[in-house]
Amino acid sequence: MKAKKEYVLLCLLYLAFPSGMLMAQESEKDKLGLPGDNLNLAAVLDVFRHSPTLEDFESALNSDTSRINNLDLNNNGKIDYIKVMDNREGDLHAIVLQVDMNENESQDLAVIYVEKKGEKVTLQVVGDEELYGKDYIIEPSSDQKSEGTPNPAYEGDQKGTVINNYYYDTEYNHYNRRPDYCPPPSSWLIIQFMYGPAYVHWHSPWHWDLYPVWWTPWSPWYWDQYYHHWYYQHSWQGWWYWRSHHHHFNYYYGSYNHVRRHSDLYRTYRSQGVYRKTYDNPKPQVRPATK
Repeated sequence: MKAKKEYVLLCLLYLAFPSGMLMAQESEKDKLGLPGDNLNLAAVLDVFRHSPTLEDFESALNSDTSRINNLDLNNNGKIDYIKVMDNREGDLHAIVLQVDMNENESQDLAVIYVEKKGEKVTLQVVGDEELYGKDYIIEPSSDQKSEGTPNPAYEGDQKGTVINNYYYDTEYNHYNRRPDYCPPPSSWLIIQFMYGPAYVHWHSPWHWDLYPVWWTPWSPWYWDQYYHHWYYQHSWQGWWYWRSHHHHFNYYYGSYNHVRRHSDLYRTYRSQGVYRKTYDNPKPQVRPATK
């Protein structure tokens, strides 16, 4: 019922404000057309940067306050719980994000690769090909600013102008400081913790039908609603994360494939168009013109 009310409101906004139609056009331009559209990996990386531990990171991913997660892959009408599991080999961490489809099947969403060599930390998040397509890679802009491309979800330059490292927001008519670079991963608290002596290997203790008592799943939003939430309402440094054309961790894929989880149920739902029905906003009915 709540989703229907939100849809009616969205239809009214379409009719009342032409800018609503422009927003929809922008959202379609940025859309992959895959279920991964509903877990923004640039936003995931931003949450990762602000989390002190992997346990806190998992909690933040599933929080109903940020609503970073809009995935309902098991098609039960509620958001799925994202598990976080660290697979460590020496100085390399492959942090897997995963959901349980049922009591027997799980589906990987993405992997955050972190490797420290001396003082240098290399970090990328790679979306699972089943959800994001081939080679969907996001990394901090400080890693490869000259060769990366801006996260397509961030459209700040279309709403304002950057002058001397300050961003003038034309919508709200004020200046915001906009650093061109993300702080280097070596300075992130969670990275320092993961490579510190107190780090204990994190593997989510939760599984199908056994989740934290504080977790209350909500109904998924349509794609336009999710897009509006993240790119127009929620304050996050979207320009700090870039699409990369270079996978720095191909050598680890052989090891990862031994633990990689794919779900037949997910593939069935995807082939049947279940996720399009969940996330594609119904088109407002346009009354035919009268003579």
